Amino acid sequence: MKPLTHTLLLASLLPLAPLFAQNPEPSPNPQSPRAEQQGQGRKKNHMVDHYLEKLKNETPEEYERLKTLRQENPQAFRLELRQKAYNKGAGGRRSVSQRGPHPLQEHIDAVKNADSPEAKQAAIVTLRAKIAEQVENNLAEREVAIEKFRKRLKQLEAQNENERAHESEIIDHHLQRLLKTIDQPTTSPPSSE
Repeated sequence: MKPLTHTLLLASLLPLAPLFAQNPEPSPNPQSPRAEQQGQGRKKNHMVDHYLEKLKNETPEEYERLKTLRQENPQAFRLELRQKAYNKGAGGRRSVSQRGPHPLQEHIDAVKNADSPEAKQAAIVTLRAKIAEQVENNLAEREVAIEKFRKRLKQLEAQNENERAHESEIIDHHLQRLLKTIDQPTTSPPSSE
């Protein structure tokens, strides 16, 4: 009766195990508790370090400014990085000097510099064709990504359905593995007599 009680108690406490798990070594750069729980702290620091290293090579003055800001005012540093990331992802709220020339600048200049209405109209037709080409490429890339997501979703659905069908066996398997580790006698080092 005692082993059964022990097993039932262990099985009932198993879902609580993650709550009591301890991190053996503290993080060198403590993050918010939520970030630590999600394991995002180290990844974000790596991304920030990678960004700063890239900045160091491209614009050393900006790198030095951000490095100083990071040391003197970490909160302002994080806010500025968030704003930079937002502006980069917002599709062009960055200044022209940060963006560089437009990919179709040559065709835009052809429209601006056309010396006759006919030449301007021909340049507009060419510009429209180049824009259409870019839009088509973007749509095709997105469709490929969507198809990958669909395929992955089907795989996950099939895996989930399979595991649902075999849920009891999976539970028993995990329980047996845990019980084997519990039931194994602890070996003590041989005495030196």
